Amino acid sequence: MKRNRYVDIVKGICILCVLYAHINIVTQMEEIKSYFNIFIYQFFLTAFYIISGFYLKNLEDPKKFFSTKIKKWYVKLIIYYLPFVLLHNIFIYLGLYDVGKVYGDKITILYGLKDIIIKCIETCLLMGREPLLGAMWFFISQIIALMGLSIIVYVLKKVSSKYAIDQKKLILIVLMVFLILSAFCTEVLSITIPRISIAVSIMILIYLGYCFNNYYKITWDNKFYFIISVLVIICNTFFGEKIKLNVNKIVNPVTFIASAVAGIYMLCFIGKKIQDNILGKILSVCGKYSFYFIVFNLLSFKLAIILIQSLGIEKVTILSDLEPYTSNFLGFIIYIIIGAGIPIIIGKLIEYGKFKIQKLKEKVGEKNGE
Repeated sequence: MKRNRYVDIVKGICILCVLYAHINIVTQMEEIKSYFNIFIYQFFLTAFYIISGFYLKNLEDPKKFFSTKIKKWYVKLIIYYLPFVLLHNIFIYLGLYDVGKVYGDKITILYGLKDIIIKCIETCLLMGREPLLGAMWFFISQIIALMGLSIIVYVLKKVSSKYAIDQKKLILIVLMVFLILSAFCTEVLSITIPRISIAVSIMILIYLGYCFNNYYKITWDNKFYFIISVLVIICNTFFGEKIKLNVNKIVNPVTFIASAVAGIYMLCFIGKKIQDNILGKILSVCGKYSFYFIVFNLLSFKLAIILIQSLGIEKVTILSDLEPYTSNFLGFIIYIIIGAGIPIIIGKLIEYGKFKIQKLKEKVGEKNGE
């Protein structure tokens, strides 16, 4: 399927927001920074989930969906996750981790053979928690959500056919109930199941993206809707709270959905406006390799720390910190450039390697055919 540049631009904008969110910036304008953080957290993660629903196929057929989309994403996860688990002790020896330091509520230890086996099994069960792959919570939750969504759509399709109910409306109502229950459990009952709670909450976002692109055919070019979307985001920035999807902190499901829908419209509108200029082309490249940002952005920051300290720009961050600190504008720019550049380079190298392997297979096939 042909890539829509504006979609990659939206993902590119969100990637820059991810990089920004992973840098602890010390400024003299903390209040402004606080509002800006609340502003971007209204939409940059939800936009990823909504976009992931744009081009889904076979959603109503779990067997086919699992054997294609889920299998492909699951294999991709394992391929990139397991090497980080196997390299865990080497990361410690290199100073990328500190033994005894808490990363993501887990104390870091040296792995023995038993630990490595357990961590590999956990990875295969979508329970992996390797520090340098902290951002992979997003991808893992997405896989779980897609599995759940496919089953729900399949079941409700049969229910809607039996009782002559509008299928899309029924699905949206059920998914909204799921979101409300998930938020209630986290906010009121303080019950949050890692990855699962998030997956339950985001299924409605993925399905909205599926409907937007496949049924409603939204063109994302209405100026009135764009202005309303921006106003909704601003309103929720000043009168709402910071959404933290990684811990399922949604606060209010209604404003959560409002911000998500407004955010995707705002970003798609901007993406369409700039898709033919140089900024749009640069952002689209970032978006095209968004998966590699999720995998390698924290590791890229390690290289940035080494460079910044070697240049004598600042030394407020130690190598074992996952998220760098900076009060220096030049340091911030270096973190962004390296944090964005390294994953793109890795992505292009992997892409080139796949291309060469495919060509080699074709040549071997031709020779065998002779």
